[in-house]
Amino acid sequence: MIFACRLLIKMLGETQLIMKINVNSMMLRAW
Repeated sequence: MIFACRLLIKMLGETQLIMKINVNSMMLRAW
């Protein structure tokens, strides 16, 4: 159970990181 929670948190963190990178690249393209 704890392992599943850690995996979920890790996946959420990676997803947020990918989204942040995508937003940054989109902003750079807008410039």
